[in-house]
Amino acid sequence: MDQIEKRIKKGVEYLNNGKPKRALYQFKKVIEIDPKNIDGHAGAAMAYTALEQISDAENCLKKATELNPDDSRAWYNLGSFYISQKCFGEALECFNKSNQLKPNDSVILVGIGSALVGLNRYDEAMECFDQALSIDDKNVQAILGKGLVLIMADKYDESIKYFERALEIEPDLVSAKAIIKMVQNAKATERESQPPPAEAGGLKE
Repeated sequence: MDQIEKRIKKGVEYLNNGKPKRALYQFKKVIEIDPKNIDGHAGAAMAYTALEQISDAENCLKKATELNPDDSRAWYNLGSFYISQKCFGEALECFNKSNQLKPNDSVILVGIGSALVGLNRYDEAMECFDQALSIDDKNVQAILGKGLVLIMADKYDESIKYFERALEIEPDLVSAKAIIKMVQNAKATERESQPPPAEAGGLKE
């Protein structure tokens, strides 16, 4: 393992242990050694985000795309950052650029779908999730994406099937369990709010 790999590994460990300042130091050293290193920029951006230095995180990821304009990962990382900041238009532009550089990648297609969901373009999002699943039918994020779009369309029963499918692949997926419970509660509330059926033979007003 060379010096860059060691520093990246150490930086990730610091991030996972809630020590973003120490992580940032490691990732900055990686960038000093190799200014174009995408993992170094991505790690530094995560550390900046943890430190609530959002503009620094964005600038770091933008710098990676400037130094690596033909690398799909750099654009994907910037798109993921914009998703986290709810800047869905900017995210879509980045994911589309990543997709141009690396077509038919299920992970990138999920990114595009997620940005489209944020822009309320649900039909297009569903197409992206379907395309991602045609490439990798076990892509959990694509399955969850389809489930969420179905919730938006008030197709609760169908949506639950997708969250259950996600749990078959990742049994400990907390988000899927929480959404299933939420949908079931919403359905129960809807049933309770409905008026009771009129009794047979009753008078009509």
